Amino acid sequence: MKVIGRILLFLVGAILIVNAVPMIIENWNLLNQNGWGDFSSYPDKMVYLSAIVGQSINVLFGLVALIAALRGKSSFWLFIFSLIMIGGVIWYFISTKNAGTLGDFKNIVEIIIGFALPIGYFLGSLFIIG
Repeated sequence: MKVIGRILLFLVGAILIVNAVPMIIENWNLLNQNGWGDFSSYPDKMVYLSAIVGQSINVLFGLVALIAALRGKSSFWLFIFSLIMIGGVIWYFISTKNAGTLGDFKNIVEIIIGFALPIGYFLGSLFIIG
């Protein structure tokens, strides 16, 4: 089970990093094109900045998963991050069930990123313990 956990964490961590880094670069370039001053009058700048922060968090989560996979050991932060990720999936199910839009998926990529990665992260963090 430990080998499966390491493989899951390695794959999920790599996917998180590979998806996040180009988005950070793209939003950084868009922010540079529009200038750094006066964020209050340009809401697009806040969107770019929040995307950079959000994707930076994905890179952090991916790095923790890769380090745990390469070390072959679990850590306190891996456990906390896996709970945060699985909590996001549970929150999504609760909010979409209440809104009546459960099962309204745009494409397969949304399903993979939205559900398979957090569940794989959580399962990998559990399997790496044993």
